[in-house]
Amino acid sequence: MPRKTFPTLEYERAFWRDGFHLVAGLDEAGRGALAGPVVAAAVILPRIENIADWTRHELLQPLARVNDSKQLNERARENLFAPICESAVAYAIGAASQIEIDEINILNASHLAMQRALARLSPPPPRCCSTRSSSQKIHFHSKASFTATRSRYPSLPPPSSPK
Repeated sequence: MPRKTFPTLEYERAFWRDGFHLVAGLDEAGRGALAGPVVAAAVILPRIENIADWTRHELLQPLARVNDSKQLNERARENLFAPICESAVAYAIGAASQIEIDEINILNASHLAMQRALARLSPPPPRCCSTRSSSQKIHFHSKASFTATRSRYPSLPPPSSPK
């Protein structure tokens, strides 16, 4: 059985060392679906520099062992929605419709959904973490810059939310 990797704070710590206190995580869902919108979530979690401290934080405890939301079943992802919303400094959802997907293609529609999620974050983050494939064509309202990461970083939100 493959060894489970746990979230790290490698990129977040680098941003914090550079004086950027708000770091957003960004991810999308729906790119593989045959129909329907593509949705993106952006979240700024509180600054907790030691991942072990997450296990002692009541609201963040459920997130401490999540390294990839796509490895979770739908119910587990939905169960993370409330703790994320309750503990987040800010969170936002953005979407691109099926019509937009048909007009600009799924990849560009994913980027559009991400831009919309980031534009709705308040306060706007100066830095953002996302998966490498997500970050290539995003333009920011807040002049945030991307660090391409893997989805094992805590700032990346699970892309699913309860209906």
